[in-house]
Amino acid sequence: TVSLRLANLYRDHLDDERQAIDYYQDVFAETGAVEAIDALLDYYERDGDDDQVRVLLQQKVDLVSGEALSTALVKLGDLVGKDGEPADTIDILAPYVDDLDFNGLRMLSDAYEALNDKTNAEPVLEKLAQKLDSARRYRELLDCSFRLAVYADERGDLDRALELYRKCNTFDATHLPTLQNLGGLLVRGEQWADAINVLQTALLQQSKLDEDQRIRLFIHLGETRMALGEI
Repeated sequence: TVSLRLANLYRDHLDDERQAIDYYQDVFAETGAVEAIDALLDYYERDGDDDQVRVLLQQKVDLVSGEALSTALVKLGDLVGKDGEPADTIDILAPYVDDLDFNGLRMLSDAYEALNDKTNAEPVLEKLAQKLDSARRYRELLDCSFRLAVYADERGDLDRALELYRKCNTFDATHLPTLQNLGGLLVRGEQWADAINVLQTALLQQSKLDEDQRIRLFIHLGETRMALGEI
């Protein structure tokens, strides 16, 4: 449009950003052009006008798809999360859960967990785990899978918890939280041969444990060794 060409002219060649902004606002009002929104966002982000940025991002979310949508949602989630409550982040991101990238899914799961809403956090973490696995981002997948394992453990789904803890152990055989929880679960299941290997690996890092964790580790080790006939 003529207004868009004028906006670009004032911004790129005449060094009159204020006049350019006026034209970009006209363009967006008339056509809803994403190019105009992006130009306005660039200006207001540099100006530090969070309120205006939030309004523009909410408008952009309704106009774009794919990577542009996921990027806008993450920016909007970051902005809302600076001063808002976790519920505000959820309100922004939850309707678009299928469009979120790694950062958006992590942000949404963190918001649910901040409210101790494990029921809604878990499926978001499952989506995140699938994306991370497909992208072979195994270090991040370790953390995500561990959180899912803890959820399964807490609700009594021990087969699922054991599967996930073992998966975490393949990502990092020295990950101490996994070793602690996996060892304890194997002891409960009387899988002594597997338990002794896991617990002995954890023992190598006992200096990183607090007193209660060390006591629990030694109790599990003693129980396992007794079951194996070692003591």
